[in-house]
Amino acid sequence: MSRYSLICYVNENYENEKWNSTIEFFFQLHKSIFLKKGWEQGFNVKIEGALDVEELYKIKKRLELIIKNHPSTLYDEDLFKKQYKAIAEIEKKSYAIETIYQNCIQLTSEKSNYNFQNNKQENLYSSISRALDEIYLNYYFNNNLEYLEIAKDLFSIASSLNEYSYAHDGKVLDSNGFISHLSHYYGFLYSFSKQKRNEISQKFEEKALIDLEKIKGNYYTKRTEALVALVNNTENNIQNLIEENHLNFYSPNTEKQFKANMNTASSRHALVFNDATFNEYVINDVILCTNRWFLNVFYEKLVLLKIRPIEKYYINYLLGRFKYPNQFR
Repeated sequence: MSRYSLICYVNENYENEKWNSTIEFFFQLHKSIFLKKGWEQGFNVKIEGALDVEELYKIKKRLELIIKNHPSTLYDEDLFKKQYKAIAEIEKKSYAIETIYQNCIQLTSEKSNYNFQNNKQENLYSSISRALDEIYLNYYFNNNLEYLEIAKDLFSIASSLNEYSYAHDGKVLDSNGFISHLSHYYGFLYSFSKQKRNEISQKFEEKALIDLEKIKGNYYTKRTEALVALVNNTENNIQNLIEENHLNFYSPNTEKQFKANMNTASSRHALVFNDATFNEYVINDVILCTNRWFLNVFYEKLVLLKIRPIEKYYINYLLGRFKYPNQFR
């Protein structure tokens, strides 16, 4: 059975009870599907998964009828392109702001393991995505969470993972649930000029002084137990996949593809991946691989939760600063 995507181009603020309930209905009916929300080529909601073509057209027809009778409010396409130009450049998605679609649905088909090196990687991705939808579904269409609630969830996830360090040639490399946030923040920060980096750092620091006090010792939410159980299960699955040589830190890319992007990396990233010993540590590190896979899927859900890209990077900053305060002095 092929994997399909129904891409529904509707305004990000589209609020329609029938639309929401229809998506929720099909989500509960078909256990193989999961949800995404994107901005590429226009605000959109994606329904993905391995489904029978006939069933997919049934879903498509139902949703198209809702859009026809209750279209979402049109937005200014030129303003949209301007607002998302920087993100498109950072994420190397120039195509995403070339043609913009609104109030329509496209059905796309992908090969069974389209972006993955094997079916087990695809199954891992799909299972994480589906499980996160089950935890956050009620927040997608009804009660969206503030960025600080998301930060608390990520604090719980990061704190639940084991931590240890690798020492080599007078340098230390940490493996824990927070290090990826520090790396993602630096990756974002170093895409800007020095002046812009200083502006961003200052704004984040001012905000973090208040937010860290709110979070310290108080990051339990009603989602914590489900999230911790999910990330621990993901860790076990990834350990098995590493042992079976189905996955490593570079997956679903090759080492060559991964390192092709190192020219824009921070000096910290370069230190790790250009050092053969550290590189050997990282490639099969279960915690770092778990962070990479879990967070990449989690970030996709942030758009469904109406968390803006800049808020996502601020959350990265918040967790990185909490664990590594000396890095920000």
